[in-house]
Amino acid sequence: MGDIKRRLRLIFKRLRLSEYYYLIKLIKILGSHRYLSVSRVFISSAVLVTVRVLVLFKLFRRPLNKIFIKQQQILIRHPNLVVNPYNLELQQLRVCITYHCNRNCSFCYSRGLQEEFKEHMSLSDFEFLIRWAKSQGWQSLRLLGGEPTVHPEFKTILGIARQQGFSLSISTNGLFDPELNSSFNNCLIEYINFSYPQDQLEPQDMEIFQQNLKKVISKKIPVVLSGIIYPDKDDWRQIIDLAKRYPTKAIVRFSMVLPGHQKHFSPKEFQDHIHDLAKQILHISRYAYKNCVAFYFYRPLLLCMFSPEEIKFLRSISPFLCYSRCPLCLKGNYDVDLRLTVNPDLSCFPCPVLLSKGIKITPEMTRETINQFFKPLIKQLSMQPLMDTCQTCQYFINYKRHLEDASQDLADRTVCQGGCFEYRA
Repeated sequence: MGDIKRRLRLIFKRLRLSEYYYLIKLIKILGSHRYLSVSRVFISSAVLVTVRVLVLFKLFRRPLNKIFIKQQQILIRHPNLVVNPYNLELQQLRVCITYHCNRNCSFCYSRGLQEEFKEHMSLSDFEFLIRWAKSQGWQSLRLLGGEPTVHPEFKTILGIARQQGFSLSISTNGLFDPELNSSFNNCLIEYINFSYPQDQLEPQDMEIFQQNLKKVISKKIPVVLSGIIYPDKDDWRQIIDLAKRYPTKAIVRFSMVLPGHQKHFSPKEFQDHIHDLAKQILHISRYAYKNCVAFYFYRPLLLCMFSPEEIKFLRSISPFLCYSRCPLCLKGNYDVDLRLTVNPDLSCFPCPVLLSKGIKITPEMTRETINQFFKPLIKQLSMQPLMDTCQTCQYFINYKRHLEDASQDLADRTVCQGGCFEYRA
């Protein structure tokens, strides 16, 4: 019965009629988030339903699409999946079926991992993993890499997932063989994340990227365009301008370039770049909102980057434009199954950017076993300040105080984690 309901839910979502279902369900969760204006969410959901009804009858399509995008923006990263069926990330098992890639992007989180994981995930391991994931309650996988489409058995992997009743999302650089589009359909694929090629790309490769993007959209598969924010570049405009070609069809996701494990720069240099990054974030927000492009910031932003007026402006666009805390330890429980990432050899990372290799998944393994293995590491790392100035920052002081009291809600807007683990890993 649960599998039937999930399939019906996907079908309704693909038809863009799911707003009816979720508006009814909204009654059950009203008031579940103290920092959320319930009336704002309710009105936004009601507007989504009304707009979609009118658009179905082709009435006032262009102005109504703008209204739809404005209201969708408010809900786009709502952490409650009942309210926002598009925010599926917190219930997915991330699976890196290969770390090999047909590109070498400077901003890639997994650069160098192909040396550690030289083999692709075998079909037998994938079949075992998907049966194990099903037994542990997962019903959705996110295929990552590297570039997952370079796996020599990629089509077979899609077929196995379909047979087991799983839905998939895919993160790709968009440079896959266009023939692969024939294997994609909106009953199997929840969404595809296209990482925009901000490094120099040959014209013929850019043509392939755009053709694949257009083809996926034509199949009514939700699309996310992903880009990186640099303190001294404004190439983010290209990403927003591309999304403008597909109003209501594409969502834009931005992440800041970070110190992290790729060592783009030191934490001290990051501190020097903070204000320039904040300016870029504000420019992006104004430009995207003005041009009616739905967008969000993927990784948590440091609250100390912005003035109170700037924070108020960002939240006026959406309460969930960005997380100020990592979902991995949002409640202080450090449940890695929210971000668990499985490697080609079935070992796992607690999250895609925290490359601390953990235990290998075996038949007797459970989600709780994995949580208990990683919990001490996550707790220790989350207590570390990003910069020396964090020690005296009230946001960080509040955060450590909240960790000592499990009853406190770490989603409170007065606490700051100091960004996600890639800032420090």
